[in-house]
Amino acid sequence: MKDTPKVTTLHEQYTKEKTLANIREQKRARFIHMRKTAIMVLGCLALLFTSWPLVKNHQKTVEYRQQYKESQEQLAQLKEEKDNLEYQVTLLENDEYVAKLARSEYHLTKDNEVVFKLPNKSEESEVEQQNKEEKQDDAADDTQE
Repeated sequence: MKDTPKVTTLHEQYTKEKTLANIREQKRARFIHMRKTAIMVLGCLALLFTSWPLVKNHQKTVEYRQQYKESQEQLAQLKEEKDNLEYQVTLLENDEYVAKLARSEYHLTKDNEVVFKLPNKSEESEVEQQNKEEKQDDAADDTQE
């Protein structure tokens, strides 16, 4: 067994005062710590409440910038379409162009006019290719007989 020394407390006025002073000091330290913590929490809450509108404004700014970018792209497309339509209007104001368009698109003719449609180069090459294939088939049939 360990021998533990026994400590006896003195019941004097001085020790009682020192013990009470020590307890008061601990309570005061705890109170100061709690007060510091409360001030920090309230400060953080105040900072949060004051900065929240800034965060919202930043989000709105980002949204508005995106909308502005999309609007600028749409404006560019509409300007291009407008230029194209203005060009078509100037073409349609030309009587020769309108007559050419009516003949080519709607197959209209003037009185006593005969229209001959000539094949395009791509159509000519397809016809030539078919003719070559037919000649080769005919030649192969002749050699088999």
